[in-house]
Amino acid sequence: MKHLSTKIIAILFLLTAATIGILWFYQVVFLEEQYINHKISGIRREAAHIYEATGPTDEKGLEEALEAFAYRHRLSLERISPSGELISSSHTVTGPGMMRAMGRMAPRIHMSESGVQRQTVSMGMGNTRFQTELLLVSLPQLQEDQLVETLQVIIPMESVSETVGVLKTQLIQVSLLLTVFTIIIGLLLARMVVTPIHQLTDATQQITAGKLDIRVPIKSQDEIGRLTENFNEMAAQLNQVEVLRQELIANVSHELRTPLSLIQGYAETIRDLSGEQPEKRNRHAGIIIDESQRLSRIVDDILHLSQLQAGELKLEKQPVSLCKAIMHTAEAFQLLADQHHIQLEAVCENACQVMGDPRRLEQVLVNLLSNAFQHTPKGGSVRIEGKVVQNRVHISITDTGSGIPEEELEAIWERYHRSRHHMSQSFHTGSGLGLAIVKHILEGHQARFGVSSRLGEGTTFWFDMPENP
Repeated sequence: MKHLSTKIIAILFLLTAATIGILWFYQVVFLEEQYINHKISGIRREAAHIYEATGPTDEKGLEEALEAFAYRHRLSLERISPSGELISSSHTVTGPGMMRAMGRMAPRIHMSESGVQRQTVSMGMGNTRFQTELLLVSLPQLQEDQLVETLQVIIPMESVSETVGVLKTQLIQVSLLLTVFTIIIGLLLARMVVTPIHQLTDATQQITAGKLDIRVPIKSQDEIGRLTENFNEMAAQLNQVEVLRQELIANVSHELRTPLSLIQGYAETIRDLSGEQPEKRNRHAGIIIDESQRLSRIVDDILHLSQLQAGELKLEKQPVSLCKAIMHTAEAFQLLADQHHIQLEAVCENACQVMGDPRRLEQVLVNLLSNAFQHTPKGGSVRIEGKVVQNRVHISITDTGSGIPEEELEAIWERYHRSRHHMSQSFHTGSGLGLAIVKHILEGHQARFGVSSRLGEGTTFWFDMPENP
C-alpha cells in the first residue's frame, strides 16, 4: 500500500473486523448461556422476595403472587413439599397435560430430589410428545434453616431462543452499521489527514523548484497544523536566506567593484601619468592604500559575521572596564573627527566594570561610532557615554545625523541594510555588516540593546550589561 489514505482505511477495517469478530465469538460461545443464567438469577431473586413478602401463614396471598409471577414471566410453577408431594401448581405456559407428562420423566424426578436436598439446580430437557425444549429450575425455600418447600420453575426455551435470536439480529445490524460507518469515517479521516500532507508535498516540490514564496494554509491546531506552521516558517526563512544571498551578491559585488575600480584606475594613472610627479603619485598611492584597507575591512567583517553566526567565534570573558574601552575608542576616532569637523565627546562615570570579551566589546564600540560618523554631516556631533544605572552598565552613542525612519528601525540590525538617508558623503562607506556584527556580539554577552531615532535630528544606539563590581 503506497498511499496513506489506503493504510488508514485498512487499519480502520482491521479494527472494525476485530471488534465484530469478538462480538460474534461472544454471541456464539457465551451469549445464550449468560442470558439463561441472568434469567435464572432474576427468577430466584423475585421468588425469594415473594416468599418473604407473603409470610408462611398467608397461603392465599402466596398462591396469587405466584400466579402473577408465572403469568408475568410466561412460565409454569410447582410447589413441592419436603416429602416430595405436590402442594400446588400453575400451568400458565405448559398446561396440565404437559406437566403430567413431565412428572413421569427422570430429569424432573431428579429435580424434585435435589429440592429435598436443599440444592438450587437448573436442567434443560425436551418433551418429544409436545416438541418443546424446557428449562427446569429447582428453588428450595428455607425458613430458619429448615426446608419449607421447593419451588420448581419450568421455563419454555422458546422464549429464551426468541430473545437470543433478537439479540443476534441486532448484532448483525450493528455489524453492518459498523462496516458502513468505518467506510465513511475512514474516508473522512483519510481526507482530513492526507489532504494537508498532499499540500505540504506539493509545496515542498515547488520549493525544490525554486518557488520560495509558497505557503500552505493552516486548517487545524493539531500535530499536522503545527507541522504546517513549521513548514511555513521554514519556507519564510529559506525565502529570507535567498533574498539575503541575492543582496549579498549584489552588495558585495558593489562594495568590491568600487575600490577595485579605484585601485585599478589610480594604479594606471601612476603608471601612465603621475609616475614622474611625486606629489600626485603619493596622493594616488594613498588612495590605493585607503581602498585596499577598505577591501580588507569588508573581508574581515564578512569573516567575523560568518564566524559569529556559525558559533565558531568563542567569547573569552573576563572583567572589563568599559570606561577605559570608551576612552580608548574615542581617542582612536578623534583624528577622524577633526578631519571631518565633527565634535566627538566621550563621557564616563566610574569604571563601568562588566564581565565580557574585551576585544569584542571594543569592536562593538568601534562599529557603533563608525556608524554614527557615517550618518553625521560636517559640523555635527557624536557623544559616547557610559554610566551605571540600577546595577547595570549603560552605554549610549548619540549623533546629530540624518536619523533613521521609524519603519527601518527593526531592519537596521540585518546584514547589508542601508538606510535611505545614509550620509555617505561625510565619511567612508561601510560594509553594511557593522550593526549585524554588533547584534551578534551583544547577544553572545546576553546584553540588552536598542536604538531610538528622530528623522533629521539624530540617532541613539545603546546597550547595557550587568555591572561586575
